[in-house]
Amino acid sequence: MGRYLMMIEVSQKQAFIFGKKRLANNIYASQLIRYITSGEFFQKAARQEFEKGSIVYDGGGHTILEFPGETEAKAFAKKLTKHIMQKFDDLEVFVKLQEYKPNLSPEDNEKELTNELEEKKALRRASFCQKKFGIEAMGSGEKEADLQERYQVNFPAGKKLREVLANYELAYQFGDLGGSKDERNFIAVVHIDGNLMGKRVSRLAQRVSEPIQEKSEQGWQNYKKVKKEFSEAIDSHFKQAYYEMLKDAAAQIQNGMLTEKLDLKQKNGQYFFPVRDIILAGDDVCFVTEGRIGLSCAVSYLKHIWNLVNGVDQRNYSACAGVAIVHQKYPFYRAYELAEELCSNAKKMIAQLDEEASANVCAIDWHIEFGEMENGLAQIRRQYENRQGNHLEMRPYLVCGDPKLLEKEPIRRYENFQAFLSCIQKQEAYARGKLKSLRAALKNEEKAGLNYLKANLLEDLVWQARDCYGLKEANQSEMLFYQTFDGEMRNMLFDAVELMDACITW
Repeated sequence: MGRYLMMIEVSQKQAFIFGKKRLANNIYASQLIRYITSGEFFQKAARQEFEKGSIVYDGGGHTILEFPGETEAKAFAKKLTKHIMQKFDDLEVFVKLQEYKPNLSPEDNEKELTNELEEKKALRRASFCQKKFGIEAMGSGEKEADLQERYQVNFPAGKKLREVLANYELAYQFGDLGGSKDERNFIAVVHIDGNLMGKRVSRLAQRVSEPIQEKSEQGWQNYKKVKKEFSEAIDSHFKQAYYEMLKDAAAQIQNGMLTEKLDLKQKNGQYFFPVRDIILAGDDVCFVTEGRIGLSCAVSYLKHIWNLVNGVDQRNYSACAGVAIVHQKYPFYRAYELAEELCSNAKKMIAQLDEEASANVCAIDWHIEFGEMENGLAQIRRQYENRQGNHLEMRPYLVCGDPKLLEKEPIRRYENFQAFLSCIQKQEAYARGKLKSLRAALKNEEKAGLNYLKANLLEDLVWQARDCYGLKEANQSEMLFYQTFDGEMRNMLFDAVELMDACITW
């Protein structure tokens, strides 16, 4: 009897999760995707058929199962997809079945199955999705948890989350995160993604795979065991880093800093916590915060994940973060897409640093929206150039990682930016209006920026910046801009001046 592998994947996951108007529905949609690709759901939808097979791997919205024969696998797929179509509208699910080839390694069998599924998705053929007919009861976005009411599946907050936030209320609306109406009504959408995780999995698979036919059973069983342990460790550690970050934020509430600076709302005598998870799926993480603490939460997360080691391949984790700081009414899907682009830009930056850096350095990039609706990060960053074509932004920044690799770019470090930002925020000698007008002056030629600083008695800012960034004295033409390792000229002042009223660091 042959072995058959089946891959089940939810398609268009981002659109399903982030296309909702309410935070409660974003959270619920993410939990729903995790649920319908889990053994718990398989037991409910097709218990008898599922018990003839087993789960090889699950995570990130897709699952691989193993069945002893084609008949058993097809019976499970038929019953499962019928149940999904009947119970969960708007969810698009793809299923691909393939016979295991003993002449190929376990890794190559999985790659072939993945490629087959991708081809099927590209054709948009035989997907399973119950669409609306226009006669259903309306109400999407009208109620706090209309998705939960529609599907009647209860997802209680995780036990660990409740333990960490035992003395706080969980936010289910963006307004619960904090903010003042018409003043600081911003949220930060944070997307974090592990670096080169696919290559780590591939290296691990090559180490344990056994392509020789007579040993294929032993190789397959070993492959399943190691990959399961590896993926479970990833999921556990990336969640652990999230909980450690929550503890860091809670400490700032307890010491009074955030209760003083944020407009935290209360319910039943408890503060709403200003951070809320949306996706915690392996190394794919997304959470939202009150706008002013998004950077600090993302940096805290990166530092915690870097300090963890996967026991299977004995290596630290590295990741990048993208933070989109937007108004609460900004289209949430676009905010998430921007956060993804920012994360990718941080990955691109460290890839240029060194071929080893992508696996050993954590970096962050961000953008704060002031009402503009540009088409993508590339178009946004073109607005961050002065008349000479030099970059106003220094970001992305390196956060943590292998010290030897960090030394390759000692200037473009988040700790340097944070030091200068704190210096500006604590400085009472400078009028806020003059500092805000400095942003416009810096967009002109460098000489105009220098003249503005001189005319408004702000020249000390340059030397404070150079001190925070660890730069030695230089001639006047190098005072505002520094040439980073990628050969670009970047401004030392702009990032901190732009965020001086929109960022709280700790």
